[in-house]
Amino acid sequence: MIELCSLENISRVLEYFSKRFGISSVVFAPWVFYSGPRGRVFLGPPSTLATEIADSCGVLIARVQKTVKPSTNFFQYFGRYVTRNIITLNRDQTRYFCCGEDIDLDESKIGEVKRGFVMVTFNELLLGCGLLKDGRLENQLPKKYRMKLEHW
Repeated sequence: MIELCSLENISRVLEYFSKRFGISSVVFAPWVFYSGPRGRVFLGPPSTLATEIADSCGVLIARVQKTVKPSTNFFQYFGRYVTRNIITLNRDQTRYFCCGEDIDLDESKIGEVKRGFVMVTFNELLLGCGLLKDGRLENQLPKKYRMKLEHW
């Protein structure tokens, strides 16, 4: 069942996106926050649909439990507004990342990026979400988005 998101969860998500990724809450003004099962937060249009029978009402942008976890969809839709905590991969790293592999990064790749969830890119392409821990980029791509790049 989908319902309007609580003000507490909306505040948590907006504060996290602002502090972690530098995204202003103004970016989300045209949409409505909806809450789904297991802490899922969706962003969608204002709706007059019966939300009690809907499975989703827009795009999954985060999961809120102990912490906020951004979704790959969030980065693909709103990545152009992200100003910090971005990891840019090279060609070989991108191939491994798209297959679902974790990647060890050297300090030159990490730079000012802080430990935690990051947006992962290759050139201008927004690949999705990763988790940076101790110099290692843990892959957070959903299995359905993973692919083997053979002729890369």
